[in-house]
Amino acid sequence: MKTIFTIIIFSVCLSLFASEKGPWQYISDYDFGIRNDSYGRGDFVAPRGGGGKRAHTGIDFLFDVETHLYAPCTGIARWEYDRIFGYSVDLVCKLPPSVAKKKYFMSMRFSHVSKDGGLVLLTRKNTYIEVFKGQVVALVGQSGNAGGTKPHVHLEVSVFDNKKEAMNDKHTLRNYKSGAWMGEFRKSFSKNCLTKRKMKSSRPLALGNRIDPYLLLNCLSKVPELEVKENQESKFYPGRYRWSYFYTRK
Repeated sequence: MKTIFTIIIFSVCLSLFASEKGPWQYISDYDFGIRNDSYGRGDFVAPRGGGGKRAHTGIDFLFDVETHLYAPCTGIARWEYDRIFGYSVDLVCKLPPSVAKKKYFMSMRFSHVSKDGGLVLLTRKNTYIEVFKGQVVALVGQSGNAGGTKPHVHLEVSVFDNKKEAMNDKHTLRNYKSGAWMGEFRKSFSKNCLTKRKMKSSRPLALGNRIDPYLLLNCLSKVPELEVKENQESKFYPGRYRWSYFYTRK
């Protein structure tokens, strides 16, 4: 009887640990907050362009150069290059039912990464390969137009109702779109993630089919504490935004 009771307690503990950790992995072992410097703000939907004519479609996550970036989920990924984003890795995964019961796929882009690590070294340009949760897909760099800014990764997420569109997403600055299915996804995401995890944000949830990547990662992975490495953040990133500036627990 004692043995059975011990097994039950152990199983419950494992279940609680798994639910706390989440089905995904966070993108890094470190967390320095959001970029904010003389070149611009890095928060989601921040004003960009002359006079704020367009909105920032992702978040600029501050990191040290050569920090490892992990695939948060198992899926397929490729790398591309252009003069603005520099080297980028696009990861396509099916979103788990804990986010929305219907079938949705996301395309997550890591931009301004290094040419000297991850998929950029392993595969040919624009060729999808299978990747696994926790696999190093890129190293932080300063490629593209990020050369004059603090080291960061522009991370953005697009949501689609089919895998083909997710795979074809080019993540250009103005190509976000929406549809009836996106409205349904927002409702499910708000109910299943934000309400259940008691997350509150001062930023919009979505811009067309681009959603706030930090909220998605908070929903599906155990993220680092909001004020990780306080001394290093203060020394190297005095102009950054802390996560708690935009995101709080209810």
